[in-house]
Amino acid sequence: MATMPAQSDVWYAAYGSNLDRARFLCYITGGRPAGAARTYPGCRDTTVPVVESAMRIPHSLYFAGMSTVWGGGVAFVDTISADLPRTYSRLYRITWEQFTDVHSQDNWTGTTDTVVPTPAQMRSERVACVGSGWYDTLLYLGEHDGLPVLTFTAADRAGVGALTPPTDAYVATMARGLVESHGISVAECASYVSAAPGARRSIDPDALAARLA
Repeated sequence: MATMPAQSDVWYAAYGSNLDRARFLCYITGGRPAGAARTYPGCRDTTVPVVESAMRIPHSLYFAGMSTVWGGGVAFVDTISADLPRTYSRLYRITWEQFTDVHSQDNWTGTTDTVVPTPAQMRSERVACVGSGWYDTLLYLGEHDGLPVLTFTAADRAGVGALTPPTDAYVATMARGLVESHGISVAECASYVSAAPGARRSIDPDALAARLA
């Protein structure tokens, strides 16, 4: 398999709890996020990203599985349909090596043992299955400012179990990142999450705002 220079930059498109910068940095520098039940080892390169952006992923959001970290469902994007509501994402400019380490930690396989196709390999197929774990599928989402945009999700819903609502802590973590990166209101965050398959039909904006305070 072709390799890519470890220090080549890519955009990682976060759409779940990693929307929250403080939570995401635990993947980079190591640590335990607030509300989570796991301590992450961090990347081999612990350089903190200083450049960010935002976009909408052309795939729909859903919540499924039963996370040992959060105690409820976690976010995925549908790899099949591109004509459903788009998913908010926060782009972090990180190195290729950091991206592969983040992917491994999200699947809890360590930091260096997953072989991930390079963006050059992905451009033709756009979707590739890699490694094991829930987030076993890599999505190539085009380019932003001349750099490839990548994220990961599940190959299909069957692989992660039933649709499951996220916990309040998970929703609050997502909401902090949504407010920071997209500038939407807490009420809009509640409406956005509530509309996704697997989520509660109604998330109280006032309760969510209280958690974020």
